[in-house]
Amino acid sequence: MPFYCDDPARLPAEGWDWIVESAGRADTTPNMLGGLGVSVPQVHRSKGLARLVIKAMRDMAVQCGFDGVVIPVRPTSKAQHPDVAMADYITWRDDNGRAYDPWLRSHLAAGGRIVGEATRSMVVEEPVPFWETWAGRTFDASGRYEIPGGLAPVSVDLERGVGRYEEPNVWFSYAA
Repeated sequence: MPFYCDDPARLPAEGWDWIVESAGRADTTPNMLGGLGVSVPQVHRSKGLARLVIKAMRDMAVQCGFDGVVIPVRPTSKAQHPDVAMADYITWRDDNGRAYDPWLRSHLAAGGRIVGEATRSMVVEEPVPFWETWAGRTFDASGRYEIPGGLAPVSVDLERGVGRYEEPNVWFSYAA
């Protein structure tokens, strides 16, 4: 998605939502390409397809005369560790000294540079029954609860009758 970005080395806590809002502004000329949903189905992973998609985005940015590409990346294995802060998670390494997370590893191998955290990349606030359906359980008290596939717990406020999920992502920047 084309949008305007002052400084791709200093991106906000908002990620996915920020790119969408920024792209909708008519008062600026786009200078960056923002990635919103780069994914490879499980059956096709480990074949280098992610790098091809990222290369295609970078090529498109060059063709459009943009400065580069920024992507709020959703680490694929983070859902297995929802209580670990993203700042800590991105420092984890595998036995070969590479980034622990396979999706972060792919972006790094494709030439991406981690430029920060998008701690509120996507914010979803829904009634408690929505989250109970998602989690397959009821919430008897206000608090933070893990949900299937969540990168962070959902905060449930029974008094207000809502749950709020703030998904953290990792900002990657690619020069055009």
